[in-house]
Amino acid sequence: FGKAALALFISQPSLSNAIHSLEEELGIKLFIRTSKGVEIAPRGYVFIESAKRIISQTDAVLKQYTSFDEEPFVYFGVSSLQYAFASKAFSKMLASMDGVHYNLCIRDTHHLGVIQDVASQRSEIGVLDTSFDSEPAVTNLLKKNHLEFTLLHTAQPHVLLNSSHPLFGRKSIRLEELASYPYIYYERETQSSGDSLILTKIMPQSRLQGKDRSTLIMLLRSTNGYAISNGLLDKEVYSDLAAIPIEDICEKKRVGWVKRADKPLSSLGEKYIQYLKDEISMAIEHQSDN
Repeated sequence: FGKAALALFISQPSLSNAIHSLEEELGIKLFIRTSKGVEIAPRGYVFIESAKRIISQTDAVLKQYTSFDEEPFVYFGVSSLQYAFASKAFSKMLASMDGVHYNLCIRDTHHLGVIQDVASQRSEIGVLDTSFDSEPAVTNLLKKNHLEFTLLHTAQPHVLLNSSHPLFGRKSIRLEELASYPYIYYERETQSSGDSLILTKIMPQSRLQGKDRSTLIMLLRSTNGYAISNGLLDKEVYSDLAAIPIEDICEKKRVGWVKRADKPLSSLGEKYIQYLKDEISMAIEHQSDN
């Protein structure tokens, strides 16, 4: 105790009182006091190991935040509906981050999640779409949260299905032709504006729910089901799937990005938007080829 007090530049009685107060607060004995001196109690060893981990984590945090002047460090987040082109743009931006220390994050979520993430500055940019039925509600939420929307692409709703599907190869599809096939869609927490569109027009006889993009693609590849898409497909991710226009729906899907109206884009945000535009252009080109 005497050596510890010297190392801490405090008096020994102050250190003894602090340890005693800690033991009372924890309700355990950290040290065993005998006539021969002080020994660490069994629970004391466990406490010390836990304390070492906490100190190590604290040191790591302090080192991270006090090294800004010495090394570049950037934060950036994107929240998006489950778009492959948004993830691809993020990956390409990440590949350009040579020599920079960073903390980056991309989140797949639903419309409200995108808006909440950007409004709370959890993410700098949000990527989403609106359709005729969802646009008033989305516009109201954007205004309420002081966000601005920038249009990237206006898309006709498409049917997404695999190459062995009976309707594969068609130039267009009518909604009534889909009624007998399983409708594949995201569960409510992640569903897109296309879900309500299809459910208000026809009543599918069978439905399959998936939580994420990989599950949705797996279901499309392994069944004769279909999903609703904006037609912007990444040719690598959706290599064996086709997006076919729905001919009897005039309502367009407006694909775009949002940010806080009171904050300009960071340099990383501007770079991401450029990659996003490039990916959408390639998806449109791929759509034209098919």
